[in-house]
Amino acid sequence: MDQPEGFISIGEKQKVCRLQRSIYGLKQISQSWNTRFDEVIRGYDFIKNEHDPCVYKKINGSSVAYLVLYVVGILLIDNDVKMFGDIKAWLFTQFSMKNRYTRPDITYTLSVTSRYQACAGEAHWNTVKIILKYLKRTKNMFLIYGGGELILEDYNDGSFQLDDDDAKSQSSFVFKLNGGVVGKVQSRLAQQIPL
Repeated sequence: MDQPEGFISIGEKQKVCRLQRSIYGLKQISQSWNTRFDEVIRGYDFIKNEHDPCVYKKINGSSVAYLVLYVVGILLIDNDVKMFGDIKAWLFTQFSMKNRYTRPDITYTLSVTSRYQACAGEAHWNTVKIILKYLKRTKNMFLIYGGGELILEDYNDGSFQLDDDDAKSQSSFVFKLNGGVVGKVQSRLAQQIPL
């Protein structure tokens, strides 16, 4: 690293600083993070995938866990809830981490509520408070896909010209695998003009 501006020693301008560890924002940070993560995760009996170096697998009897590393995030997939909890707890002891979850269960509610951001009233605020209470009550819940045979279900719903002011329709599709949501599509359609 070049010497910081204002810190250059007289007669040693050509010298550079040697870092004791990586600094966020440098080109080498990705490689440094990946190397550190690889060393730590292999120490917990994960095996690196030979075809994709960012995918790791751990087998413990009939339990299988996959860990996917991307940028500075981790995706953990497991077929055993206890093993999932153990790995997650272990990761928290090794790295400074936060949980970042998506909440497909509130997508529709947030979509409808967000329409009124520009002119929100007391009724809208009460709805937002209900959503926040729901999130607080369900913060420790997560999706579990179980069962032997894969069962794919799809549901769709359409509300045609629900909002009389702008005459827009809304449609939603939800796909479930063994009872858990795996995909969703939601769209608002512009006003249709018959020809």
